[in-house]
Amino acid sequence: MNKKIRFKERFLGALDILLTAGMVLLDSVILLFIIAFIDQGIIAEEDIAISIVTSILLVIPLAIVFFLLSKALFPIFFQKDDNTDIFIVKREDFPKLYETIDEVRSICKCPKIHVVALDFNNNAYIKEGSKFYLANWKKRYLVIGVPLLLSLNERELKAVLAHECGHLSKVHGRSTYRISQRINKLLKRLDKLKKKGKPNSITARLIKRYIIVLNNLYFQVRKNNEFEADIIASRAVGKQALINSLIKMEFYDGIFNRYFWDYITKLNNTSEKVPKDIYFLMENAMKGNLEIPIEVYKNFLDQIKVYYSLPGSTHPSIAERAESLDATVPTIDGSFNGDLLSIFRDDYESALRTLFRSESNSILNNMSLKWKELFETRWKENYEYISDLKTSLHDLESIEKESGLTQKQRIDQAFLVEELEGINASLKVFKEAVKEDKLNISAKFHIARIFLLKDIEAGVEFFNTLMNEDTQLIPNSCYHLINYYLHNGNRSEAVRYYNYAVNFMKTNKEVLAERSNVYKSDDFLLHDLSSKTLDKIKHELEKHEEIKKAYIVVKKLTISKDFPLYIIAIKYKKSCNKNKIKSIQAKIIKGIYNEEILPWDFQIIPLTSKNISIEYNVDSIFGARIL
Repeated sequence: MNKKIRFKERFLGALDILLTAGMVLLDSVILLFIIAFIDQGIIAEEDIAISIVTSILLVIPLAIVFFLLSKALFPIFFQKDDNTDIFIVKREDFPKLYETIDEVRSICKCPKIHVVALDFNNNAYIKEGSKFYLANWKKRYLVIGVPLLLSLNERELKAVLAHECGHLSKVHGRSTYRISQRINKLLKRLDKLKKKGKPNSITARLIKRYIIVLNNLYFQVRKNNEFEADIIASRAVGKQALINSLIKMEFYDGIFNRYFWDYITKLNNTSEKVPKDIYFLMENAMKGNLEIPIEVYKNFLDQIKVYYSLPGSTHPSIAERAESLDATVPTIDGSFNGDLLSIFRDDYESALRTLFRSESNSILNNMSLKWKELFETRWKENYEYISDLKTSLHDLESIEKESGLTQKQRIDQAFLVEELEGINASLKVFKEAVKEDKLNISAKFHIARIFLLKDIEAGVEFFNTLMNEDTQLIPNSCYHLINYYLHNGNRSEAVRYYNYAVNFMKTNKEVLAERSNVYKSDDFLLHDLSSKTLDKIKHELEKHEEIKKAYIVVKKLTISKDFPLYIIAIKYKKSCNKNKIKSIQAKIIKGIYNEEILPWDFQIIPLTSKNISIEYNVDSIFGARIL
């Protein structure tokens, strides 16, 4: 654990203890005064008037203060036990699972776990509730996701459980809970100030600055807690088993989910009934039903090796965690490759099958039925939506046979066909629309769009012709051309069309205004830049020691929203003067404004005490901070 971060964490904890102790002391003193005044009133009962005046002037105000203080203290001593949508498994029913947990818990010197349960996530976590609503009397839940049990073997699952037990043994939840609670209270206070029309008052500015500091501490503590829990887990089951389990979890979240849930979505489009066996389907998919090319595995492992987490993230990357443990991220040709691929083989034995044994099918069946209950409404809504599309298409086909379709109806038909049958089928309909009316600009536009989606070069000429015929089509046409050239790795052409569209739109005064200025009231979105681009920008920023931290966001635009305007917000060290800041920004612009790094519209703004609202807004966007 980083000593500096640990000191900050403990300092914040000490402040909370002092604050609580002070509130308790003050509350007690007020209560004593109330009792004393009431007692005096009783003694002087012969003078009712004096008793009433005493109550109005002294007892009632003190009682109000006592109530408010007690209300503030209440959540400190008491907390509600949140119910979780989980499937509880008992020791007498699954002794092998409990033996494994007890073994790991003993090695990690972890406190007693009261409840073990299953849920739908590809994860495992320990949740602390309260017994009888008493905050200091904890009830601990170990929740394990069924997808995790399916994708990991028993040794890898032990590594994940050891990591979670490591968090509990080091009481990590207490520090992060304390910080998050403090942030939530400040956010509520800030919200009240906004409702009163005082979002930029001195109090609001101080609160924003404090929230930024706490956010920074929160992410630092969370990351360091992960490293600390990793060390405990590596001692329990071995560092390589831990890294391998993390890679499998990452693979499931990314690659597997994309393939598997695409299959389920197609099933949803054709079947009205929700699958009763979703987790059996998932297990079968892990045994060869999904055709995932070997190149996908290679690219996946290569990406893991070079990805490093951003400052505003709660977890370090796998590469960082491997480095801290002196472990390795396996290559596609290494021994782990077979283990990763073995998830998708019939002879693979998951932790679910080895720990639950004869009860495995019962677990999968129970969890599948729970999933069915949760997603039945959403499933039916999507099926009804697809059915409505089919009905609308059938109605248009009937009209076509009877009297023919208007231009608008033909375009509507093409869109319906595209959503139901894909772009190849809709292309025929759009071509039919042009055949019927050679001046049908909308149909021509979508023919060009589909050509580019199919990587047919003729779509470029189609769009260029359309833009010459109708200049109002320039923004939408350029949007598709940019995506086409980016997809094919031709950034120079993508940049050319981007600039063409933006320069055309800037002839509109409103567009020029929204792309030229950044205001305190502006809203921002998370950037969509690749990790490769971010690394190059970070490299340029790291050349300047005067930069303390930096964020990248996208300004929320109204008129020209398809063409992002990136904002690089930089916090400089206090010793950096205005002239130095201008000089640094000029060097940064020169360094990153090219086709290989950031060719799109962007602005660099310094974060100062005057624009604390902008710093607060960008700091509130998860993933925005890059330095």
